[in-house]
Amino acid sequence: MGESGKIIEFPRGNVETPEAEGNEPKAIEIGRFVSDEEGFKVLVRCEMRGGAVLVETAEGGEHLAKNFEERGITGLDNKTVFPKDGQKFFEALSLNFRTPYCYAREKIINE
Repeated sequence: MGESGKIIEFPRGNVETPEAEGNEPKAIEIGRFVSDEEGFKVLVRCEMRGGAVLVETAEGGEHLAKNFEERGITGLDNKTVFPKDGQKFFEALSLNFRTPYCYAREKIINE
């Protein structure tokens, strides 16, 4: 995501597990629409890697990553989930960012 980006992995450490067969690896990008010329500006990109959530920030997205770790987001069961909760957190991301100012989109990762 550029030189200003920062990668945070939850849980901390190296977690490498192959994706389940038949499932395309996905990422959730959270950002905002800037203008017709610039389009969608990604602030945070999250991926699942072997049960761990990998959070990559771009300029302007640091506050979102900090809030994920400190405050969490509302999970599918209406309880607070954090990046350390892995899949539960990842699945809830797109439902927590659905405003015109800041929204999430799902992307297929092409490796």
